[in-house]
Amino acid sequence: MKTSDRVWYLDYLRIIATIAVVLLHVAASQMREVAVSSYAFMVYNAVDSAVRWAVPVFVMISGALFLQPARPLSVKTLYTRTILRMVTAFAAWSAVYALDGWMQGDSLTETLSAFIEGYHHMWYLYMIVGLYAVVPLLRLITAHRRATEYFLLLGFLFAFLLPGGLQFLEALDLPYVGDAVHSVGLAIEDMDFHLPLGYPFYFVLGYYLSAYDIPCRWRRVAYGLIPVGYLMTVVMTAWFSHRAGTVDQTFYSNFSFNILLMSPGLFLLAKHGLSRITLGDTARRWVIGLSACTFGVYLVHPLLITLCERWLGLTTQSFEPLLSIPVITVLVTVVAVGIAWLLGRIPGLRKYVV
Repeated sequence: MKTSDRVWYLDYLRIIATIAVVLLHVAASQMREVAVSSYAFMVYNAVDSAVRWAVPVFVMISGALFLQPARPLSVKTLYTRTILRMVTAFAAWSAVYALDGWMQGDSLTETLSAFIEGYHHMWYLYMIVGLYAVVPLLRLITAHRRATEYFLLLGFLFAFLLPGGLQFLEALDLPYVGDAVHSVGLAIEDMDFHLPLGYPFYFVLGYYLSAYDIPCRWRRVAYGLIPVGYLMTVVMTAWFSHRAGTVDQTFYSNFSFNILLMSPGLFLLAKHGLSRITLGDTARRWVIGLSACTFGVYLVHPLLITLCERWLGLTTQSFEPLLSIPVITVLVTVVAVGIAWLLGRIPGLRKYVV
């Protein structure tokens, strides 16, 4: 993308979301190793809950870029460039993670399975390929504002509001209500809404928020919902975990109502806040360079978290969690950026691996 055509707040947001993903995985790395009643768990939960918006925002950024009507995008280009890059990146990095597992004692069968399934964070590449495959269909929807709003309404109702409400009622465990809640849930499943649900919702939402001017009063509502969503995530995760006696990640789901409360507001904050930042030529080159490294950082950072523990004995339990989490996050992020930058200097790898 030419410098004059760049949507700078999307670059800023991509960089911030990448750091948030690293922070999320660092905070979560030892969460299951501590008691849910412990101080460490409270810290992990508080930090983890604060960045659970990262993946939805990543998807929204992609939607804002790929669904722009002014951006020509043929099916051939979509498959030979965008999807091919995801497939080759998955194959290369999944091989790295599978090989690491084999060197740590995994059997050949386990190694092959690990290669096909990908490491725990690589589900994102499977998901994003599926989204890219339906981009031509979604562009037909987003070509019309009313159709876009109808799509988002269906997604909001059937992916977030109704399931979230039923989930909350089920959590209350009220007498005589459980069976009714279960029956309503089954009825919603039988309606079999798929296209407007899940990640396509976030994909289209990202385009909508970027393409249209949201009235100031609604932006204020979205901003006010960010702390509400955060507190809901912290409190509900703590409650469910204490009740279960182990970590319960129900409210960490990207399709939890509480996560939806945070994501659009943060996107709009970037659009209307970060877009006001004026940078010089040198700073812009740094932003472009860091933004170009974000995919590589996403791919390599879990390996670096593992190596910190394996080689350095460094985990979030090594010392005070409020200090260890940011220290490890900064270390992993800096090294990951360096690796992504170096790989990006290699012509044969630049287009297909990072």
